[in-house]
Amino acid sequence: MSDPNSWSTRYNKAYGLPTGRSPQIRQVNNEQEYERMKTLDGAGVAQKGGLNDGIYLVKRRDDGTDCVQKKISLDSKMLQREVHLLHHLRHPHIIEFIDAFITERPQSCSLFMEYCDAGSLDDVIQSYARHNRELRGPNQRRMPEGFMWHVFDQMASALQYLHHGLKPYDPCPIPYPSDPANDDQATSRLSKNWPVIVHRDIKPANIFLEKGRLKKSLTTRPRRRTLGLTSTTETSVYREYPRIVLADFGLSYMKGDRDFKNRSLAGTPTWWPPEIPSQSALGDIWQLGGLIWSLIRLDRRGPVPTPPSGRRLDVWCASKEAHRGLDRVKVPPPYSEDLQLMLHMCMANDQRARPYAFRLIRMVEEGKSRARSMGLLSETQTLPRWATK
Repeated sequence: MSDPNSWSTRYNKAYGLPTGRSPQIRQVNNEQEYERMKTLDGAGVAQKGGLNDGIYLVKRRDDGTDCVQKKISLDSKMLQREVHLLHHLRHPHIIEFIDAFITERPQSCSLFMEYCDAGSLDDVIQSYARHNRELRGPNQRRMPEGFMWHVFDQMASALQYLHHGLKPYDPCPIPYPSDPANDDQATSRLSKNWPVIVHRDIKPANIFLEKGRLKKSLTTRPRRRTLGLTSTTETSVYREYPRIVLADFGLSYMKGDRDFKNRSLAGTPTWWPPEIPSQSALGDIWQLGGLIWSLIRLDRRGPVPTPPSGRRLDVWCASKEAHRGLDRVKVPPPYSEDLQLMLHMCMANDQRARPYAFRLIRMVEEGKSRARSMGLLSETQTLPRWATK
């Protein structure tokens, strides 16, 4: 039973997170309980970013579970906030927290999270780009439209949980369809029981994939009557699209944080929404639209174009000029107009014109349904084997 006066219990109450469950955060280094298998950049050097000090694949010694260890060197208070936040998030499309430790002397922290065995969306983009360099014209491959809707759907579900506390199959807080003008009121009602969590760093490198299940497909084909049969059933095996998992909450904000309204320029500049330096959940919606646009273009650098010669990157990416036209992008064939319309709504320059996550997820369902009726989606559609790890 958790101590009602402990730091973690007071933290959970302050931010509206579940109480009565002690966070599995240790005060001693427990790395000896894990066996390091390899670094996760494929080059023998630990993958390092702005907020981490190395990412490794490790195996838990007591049960053989594969995990990802993320070592961090940051201010202790910031570490505790991220670790506690991840521990209390439970959603199929958000990275699963497994274990953590924080030590004061020497100051260090490690997060242990689930291992996603199919790489990241960044890897998928690079695989397609590599494949297409060897081909020309009509032989070049694009990601299937079904995969775009798959990513849209599962990411919208993750954002619906982060922004509104709604899990898959939870009822919509307002009758749908309804006037979007009522969405602000619905969001205010939801925020009374859930702290709005803004990710702020949605990009291909932070979206991981877990291999889909193998499934069987039955196909009925006609046969010659001379054989005494009019049809035959053939069985084929295919792999479902991978599970989409949102990770890296190092830059996330939570309503109730002192700096929730901080107008800082954090994150990757080429992924900044137009309203930067303002921060809101609708900025995550813009980044989700930019994510799909990057998958369509097979360009991992971000939706905001590189600056003209002589312009500083951060100053350029925070300007209105850099975002001009991104709310009216033209998707190339064979992608549908429905997909293009979704991008226009998510990437609107005026954040008030973007849908909240609980509305977006229903718009995605409608778009998928129309695409399926037009024959653009197939239950057996999948990514080529070379596209994922």
